[in-house]
Amino acid sequence: MVIVAWRWVVDTRVQMWLAQDNLAEASAWAAQTTLSPEAWDPLRKWEVLLLARVALAQQKPAQAVETLERFSWHRDQPADIEKTLEWMALYVVALFCAGKVAQARTVAARLLAMTEPEDYIRVYLDAGSPMKQALKMLLEAPPDSDACTEAISTSYVLRLLAAFEQEEDRLTRGSDIPPATTYKALPHPPQNAMQRGLIEPLSRQEQQVLRLLVGGSTYTEMAEALIVSPNTIKTQVSSIYRKLGVSRRAEAIAMTQRLHLL
Repeated sequence: MVIVAWRWVVDTRVQMWLAQDNLAEASAWAAQTTLSPEAWDPLRKWEVLLLARVALAQQKPAQAVETLERFSWHRDQPADIEKTLEWMALYVVALFCAGKVAQARTVAARLLAMTEPEDYIRVYLDAGSPMKQALKMLLEAPPDSDACTEAISTSYVLRLLAAFEQEEDRLTRGSDIPPATTYKALPHPPQNAMQRGLIEPLSRQEQQVLRLLVGGSTYTEMAEALIVSPNTIKTQVSSIYRKLGVSRRAEAIAMTQRLHLL
């Protein structure tokens, strides 16, 4: 439990530094974080992804590519599909920014094939503007291009680009429209939820959990404070993430501040 709590703290801090363009702190963390393929710990996969994100923020796409490729054989674990998809999305962006366009197309084609059946969206939005440019590149590629060995679903790419436009519009206009969902496109949300910028409004209990979540409490600490089981807290946090349209604590904090929920 201590290790999990420490991981949450570090992940949240680095994600917040990146969201705030605080490259000094993020870079300092990356500089003192050492990972070795020879002494690989599967529990540290999240650090590989963070290191790649920091390198991209530092405008060092080649370093991001090298970081992701060093640990590429550890990404495909059946029980960790979300991390695999996140790894692939970051790899597409890193390759694209490094000028390795043909390779970026190939990886993007595989990622699209994996995510289209479930209509995943958020994993692309989380990769940022470079992913939007990479998706546009796919549409501009000649249909018979040898650079892309797998068929690209034009309709799916267009839906993803529309989601980027919606997200940018929402950030520009505030909370008048709901955020794109975490992974799948949900059906039309209720009108009152749309007005509040949420897919669904938070219950009173979820608001209490969110307050503790933003404050940095662990699941055990939240359970003790609210006199419920840790499993109940996990269920409520998952519900909060779904309603906020996020997938991790740092995003929940940022969305809470953006929508003035607390």
